Amino acid sequence: MLLSQRYFFFFDLRSEIVAFMTAQSISRKNFVSYFQSLLNEYAHEVKFEVFLKTNSKALKDQIKRIDKVSKVDFTVVPPNSNEDEFNDLFPKNGGEIKETRATKLQQTLSSSKKDEGINMSASFLRRIVEAVSKGFGSIKVIGETDDNHTLSASNYDTPQKVLIPDKFKNDIEGFSNYAQLEIKSMLSSENANVIKE
Repeated sequence: MLLSQRYFFFFDLRSEIVAFMTAQSISRKNFVSYFQSLLNEYAHEVKFEVFLKTNSKALKDQIKRIDKVSKVDFTVVPPNSNEDEFNDLFPKNGGEIKETRATKLQQTLSSSKKDEGINMSASFLRRIVEAVSKGFGSIKVIGETDDNHTLSASNYDTPQKVLIPDKFKNDIEGFSNYAQLEIKSMLSSENANVIKE
């Protein structure tokens, strides 16, 4: 007996944002992996790397709970579109990253236990967290609380989530329309935050 299931997703080409539904049989991690494979199967000139869009506030809150950061692993991928937004985050080296023709930058920062730890308020790391929040990569921050408990914070633990009304869960057109509106709202909200800051 063959059982089949369907999962709706909506891909906005301009913003490179995909909206999708998870279920017990398909996790966020699996969807991202499948979607990335699908893109790479049909796009032979470019290799896509797909990251979850992060709930920026939740990620920053998780990082703030770590009193002494000992390690930061991050990956930054220059976007295929949204180039201006990326260059705004990395005005000094955004062009340099592109100029190398590398498709991603991976780096590990570490600090020994005896000093103060990594300064997550440094402008470079604030821009990395902002880039990850916009979907341009991934980050994992590891450290300790003041009472020596190990903690970590990661964009994989803080994805951007939107509750989908039940009436759209089995309606592909309704889901697509709802996803489009949510993506526009999300982008408007991000632009408003940039203007405020």
